[in-house]
Amino acid sequence: IYRRDRAEASLFTGVFLTGSGVNTLIAFNKFHDDFISTSSTGQTTTIIRHEVGGTLGNEHKVFNNLVYNIRGGGDNIGFSSLLAGHIKYYHNTLVFDNPVPSNLKITRCIYNQGFLAVSGLDIKNNIFYITRAGTNTLNTALEFNSTTFPATPNHNIFYINGPGGYNRIGLWNNNNAPTLSDWQLLSGFDQSSLNINPFSIITGSGNHAPSNASVKGAGTALGITTDIHGASRNLLTPDPGAIEMNAFAIDAGISLMKNPVSVLPQPGIENIEVQIYNFGSTVINSATVSGFITNGSIIFPVAPFSYSGILQPSDTVNLNLGTYNFTAGSHKIVLWISNPNNSGADSNPYNDTLKMDVCVNLNGTYSIGLGGDFLNFTAAINSLSCGISGPVTFNVIPNSGPYKEKIYLSNINTNSINKITFNGNGNTLIKDSTIFNDAVIVLDGADYITFNDFVIKNQDINAGSGVIMTREADNNTINNCTIDLSGVYSSTSSFGGVMISGNILSPETNGISGNGNTISNTTIDGGQYGVILSGYSSGSHAFSIAVINCNIKNYLRYGVYLINVSNSTISKNVISSPSRMNSTFNVGIYAGGNGSNNLIESNRIDLKSPKLFGVFGSIGIQQNSFNGTTGAPNLFVNNLIFNYSGGYGDQTGIRINSGMHSHFLHNTVAFLDPNPGQIGLTRGFENFHGMGMVFKNNVISVSRGGTGLKYCLYNTDTNFPIQSDHNVLYNTSSNFIFHNSTSINSLTQWKTVNSGFYDQSSVSLNPFFSNPSLGIFALTNPVANNIGAPLMVATDIVGVNRSATTPDPGAYEFNYATDDAGISGFTNPLQGNLYPGQDSVKVTLFNYGVNNLNTVTVSGYITNGTIIHHFTPVNYSGPTVTYNMGVTVNLGAFNFAAGPYTIVAWTSNPNNLTDVNAFNDTLKVTVCLNFSGTYSIGAGGDFSTIQSAINALECGVSGPVVFEIMPGSG
Repeated sequence: IYRRDRAEASLFTGVFLTGSGVNTLIAFNKFHDDFISTSSTGQTTTIIRHEVGGTLGNEHKVFNNLVYNIRGGGDNIGFSSLLAGHIKYYHNTLVFDNPVPSNLKITRCIYNQGFLAVSGLDIKNNIFYITRAGTNTLNTALEFNSTTFPATPNHNIFYINGPGGYNRIGLWNNNNAPTLSDWQLLSGFDQSSLNINPFSIITGSGNHAPSNASVKGAGTALGITTDIHGASRNLLTPDPGAIEMNAFAIDAGISLMKNPVSVLPQPGIENIEVQIYNFGSTVINSATVSGFITNGSIIFPVAPFSYSGILQPSDTVNLNLGTYNFTAGSHKIVLWISNPNNSGADSNPYNDTLKMDVCVNLNGTYSIGLGGDFLNFTAAINSLSCGISGPVTFNVIPNSGPYKEKIYLSNINTNSINKITFNGNGNTLIKDSTIFNDAVIVLDGADYITFNDFVIKNQDINAGSGVIMTREADNNTINNCTIDLSGVYSSTSSFGGVMISGNILSPETNGISGNGNTISNTTIDGGQYGVILSGYSSGSHAFSIAVINCNIKNYLRYGVYLINVSNSTISKNVISSPSRMNSTFNVGIYAGGNGSNNLIESNRIDLKSPKLFGVFGSIGIQQNSFNGTTGAPNLFVNNLIFNYSGGYGDQTGIRINSGMHSHFLHNTVAFLDPNPGQIGLTRGFENFHGMGMVFKNNVISVSRGGTGLKYCLYNTDTNFPIQSDHNVLYNTSSNFIFHNSTSINSLTQWKTVNSGFYDQSSVSLNPFFSNPSLGIFALTNPVANNIGAPLMVATDIVGVNRSATTPDPGAYEFNYATDDAGISGFTNPLQGNLYPGQDSVKVTLFNYGVNNLNTVTVSGYITNGTIIHHFTPVNYSGPTVTYNMGVTVNLGAFNFAAGPYTIVAWTSNPNNLTDVNAFNDTLKVTVCLNFSGTYSIGAGGDFSTIQSAINALECGVSGPVVFEIMPGSG
């Protein structure tokens, strides 16, 4: 029983008995290699643990077990019993000889826990050997906590000699017995036991036969007829331990692997050097050493080596068997000795063979793909089973994919310096539909892993995620990736683009997930959740997570979902779901559970919905039991929430279901869709039951069409537990504010009703957004300039510095211009009425400045992706355009062919001056023209390539279409 290839666990238990039951036999087992050699001090090992005892006549039996090569860096326990008696421990060998120092740790061979009285622990004919290194370690062969002595130990071999530690034979009821004589006096038992070193040499490979002559016959008859290898025992005077000590005249064995060591820091050529030992009583003059090395798929034979010389009894000699080129990953070396002194078979075969696992660390840069260092990701990840000794980078060969593989990474010995990076170079990772409800990439306790520049695609149509981080997966990064879940349609299963959660099947519930993870510059398309961040509710929150500069779109329900998250940042993301038809509600950012000191800032949340019929509920930001503190509030700053067109159901900008201490500062909520068929309720800012909330320097603008009721502020709490002021509140309907079951028709009435406590410095005015059709919602109304309160928000949504004393409300800081022109719309051509042929291009020139606009230059161009037509600039000189008014300008005519076109128009030099507000100058629109007729493909034709013709078909056809490929053009 071993676990040499697993590094992620913190506990090792070989056999665990609990519940009920008697007369269980645990015998003839080898327990070894509990952890890889790079063990930590947090790793605890117990070989056999009884939590249920036997009864008199039906005792549990632990016979002929061998424990060796234990490398856990924490406490080591051989056999443990918790309030469990009537166990027979006979003929076991327990060796704890880890040379790596583990300071302040405890090693026990047999440990009886619990202070209640137990009895019937019969401990005989065992070898207890502790030489574990470490300062102030505590090494004990037998430790009993019960007030009455529970055991009858005798005929055991003790060697407790850990360098730098406190060594003792026994401990009973808090009484120490450092020496065997002390233990004999204290307990009255072990009168026939010995305190000697049973081994003249330890092989490290499980060949722990005693070699000290004093061990021979030191046991007592217990009716056990064979040892762990099946060799016959002396029935009257057997040898203690798991292996019977037999004296053979000719007995050669391999005792030690001199080289390589078990962990190599990097791949390369190593000498294969072993030590052979003369276990017999006759001089060894000749022997043959043979073997093989394998990496699991390829077997490399070791050429037989013929030894000749003089090897005295109990002496050793080192042999060099040749070299082997160790590649990254795990290897097994198997060597054996044969034909000592040309005698044929060795009389004692149990010490002939040595088996050793060698792990080769990775360190450096490697390639993945055909012709690279690793053919695929499976091979590369398998090589990581041995850990790393320095930073590791995997570069995927460009255009070598797609790779249809699932990537699973668990705990590897990474750290803040030695990280692992996968550079995808645009390649695609695909998981098919054969594994239900699973992810393409799973980081299960893995730390410091980066995936950069991948397309990550899950093809499971029912439920499947892109990336899952779980069970203390810390400090990982997903950067510059595209996560494609567009083909996953389930509305019942939990799945998402990136899920950081302790519960994979129910990711929104409690669980220990991971800290310090970053998702940046990544597009996530589809999923029930775009991103879910879920921590544990009772203190073990998910900390220091960052979601930055991501495009999160077409999610089913939630763009970003936070629960039990603290000290994290959700920043500069574009969140929208414009193409999801089977959604019943849409929340851009959801923040719930316990969590404090989070920053949710500069996100653009577009609530446009394709579901034009029925009720569709959209919420920009929703808070539910999101509990900050007075000293560490949650900050919602510089966020833009808007719906310019689309969506007939309820729409809410910011909703507080419950929670404490959140500050909503400098946010803009704009519901502007003029469609008259909308019936849903509109609420700019809604509070059900929040406490300690701050709502300042925000803009709420509601000019939505339809018959549904519309409110800037909507409060159902009997009080108004919100510090609300310095906001711009604009509503084209008469239902301005709803408070405590009462509809309030104006800001003036609201200021009076609340007795001068709230929104006394707020204003009600049209913000005159600069260019909402392009998603630019900067205010241009000069009355709103500089009316905000100083709140220590240094920059706006696009990084423009804010005034430290008189900032502007809303997500954008602005300086209204005296001379400011821009393009606000296209009046011709209009989408949906286009056919091939000549048509004029007309734009609306708009005056955003307070001065009259007399002169301005209007320019533009048209492109279909390959051909660009520049219009001759129009120098507009009248009639005069007054503030906040527009006029139509004709840029000229263009002969449109079928297919999509992009039209771009912009203004410059208003009133012969520099335009200081460039963000409202330019407008672009894409128009589609249907196909009908015959077209040529080739140089000089209607389309230069077949692909460009296919791209044009995106606009559809209005009649038969024929493509003629020009002769000789291919």
